[in-house]
Formats: sequence, C-alpha cells, structure tokens
Amino acid sequence: MQNSREIKLFHYEAIDSTMEAARRLVAEGFDDIAVIRADTQIAGRGRVPGRRWQDAPGASLLMTLVLPPLATLPSALPLRAGLGVLSCIKPLVSERFRLALKWPNDVLVLPSRGDEHGLVAKLSGILCETVQGRALVGIGINVRKASSAGVLDRQAISIEDITNGDLGVFGSLDEAALQVAESVLGVFSYEGWQHEYLAHFWGLGSWVEFSAGRPPEILKVQGVLEGITEDGALILSHDGESRVYHAGEVENVQLIQ
Repeated sequence: MQNSREIKLFHYEAIDSTMEAARRLVAEGFDDIAVIRADTQIAGRGRVPGRRWQDAPGASLLMTLVLPPLATLPSALPLRAGLGVLSCIKPLVSERFRLALKWPNDVLVLPSRGDEHGLVAKLSGILCETVQGRALVGIGINVRKASSAGVLDRQAISIEDITNGDLGVFGSLDEAALQVAESVLGVFSYEGWQHEYLAHFWGLGSWVEFSAGRPPEILKVQGVLEGITEDGALILSHDGESRVYHAGEVENVQLIQ
C-alpha cells in the first residue's frame, strides 16, 4: 500500500488507550490515515486478554495507526507491522545489541551474536484490530529507561538502553510516531517482507514450547520453529510433521547453537 496521503496526528496527554481513541475516530467517520498518540494510557492492553501495557508518562511511544479504507486488508498485519517497527529502530542500535521479532507481535532485544544465552528483553509490542472494515495497528515502544512493558513476566528494555542514550528521532515522540507510521506503511507494499521477517525471526530452527490457540482453549505443544506462511501463520514441526498455527504464543525457546 502506497502512502500518498498526509498522516493526521492526534496527540493526547492522557487517554484510556490509543486503540479505543482510534475506534472512536473511525466511528465518527474519519476516512484517512491517522496516528493517535498519548503521553500515557490509563487502560492500555496487550494482545492476550488480561495483560496490561504499563507505562511511565512520556517515557514510551504509545500510538495507534489507523489505516485508510481498503478493499482488502494487508495479510499478516501484526508481522508486517513488527518488521516496520524494527526497521525504524534498527539504525540506532549499538553494536552490543541486535533486534529480533517474536511471533506474532513483539520486538525483542538480544545481545550481539556470540552471547546467545544473554539478555532477551521486550522493546515493543503490537496489537492489531479491525473496526468497520478498518485496520488499527496499536504500537507500544519503550523509549526511555523509565518505561516498562505490560508483559510482567518478561524483562523490558528501552531504546535509551540500547543506543548509548542517543534517541535519534525518538527524542521527539510526535516525530517518532509519524516516522514509525511511515515505516509500517512502507512494509505493506514491500514484496520481500517475508524473507526480511525470517532474517530477524527469534527462535527460527530452534526447539520451543508453544501455547496454541486463544484462552481459554489452549493446547500446549512442542516442536521446532520452521517459519511462517504468506498470511503470517506459524509453521511448527513436531510429531514428525509440519503444522500451521494461526494463533498462540511462543514460549521457552531453546536456541540452536
């Protein structure tokens, strides 16, 4: 999808959540591209029910990108959005760290290669929803050290931590929101996105535990991460065959050296 129209930025100091604000905007008839950004959210949430995104006011980039009306929504929306976020941050990262994509919706920070058992921490989370045929891409990025991720069982890390304090465009959250939006929109028209995603896919070729499905119907399986399909589903090899999963969560990755 080419971004040929101006992105409208809506900024709030405090709001229930940027996703809910985006839903209200669509309900009011807004039919173009928009970014909703807030300094803090009172009711931010994650992809899994019951998980909250916690933030320190002004320390995180909290935004929802509202896509324009489309005849067909982009396939693998959360994965493409994650790749767009990663691409926007990657040029700032110091040589001590590298970025990875955890299926289907997190951007992780890993140590540089050669220290595979070092820190694995969450930098960004993504939540995609649709309303009235419109796609909404919620994005949370830990920018400053005061920020914290909503997934409480995973260590959080910030852009400030991994760039030696040089925030680049993320020094201005309004500018950062627009640049992230541009990067995500660009991935929607990028034919090579799947290959690029696999190049950053955390755990590819490794043995993992996987919680398939959505609560309350969860099936625990184990296997080797083989890749992703064109529509963004996970391919897991176990019990002698490859199986495709459209929902679930990757856990306990045992990296292959």
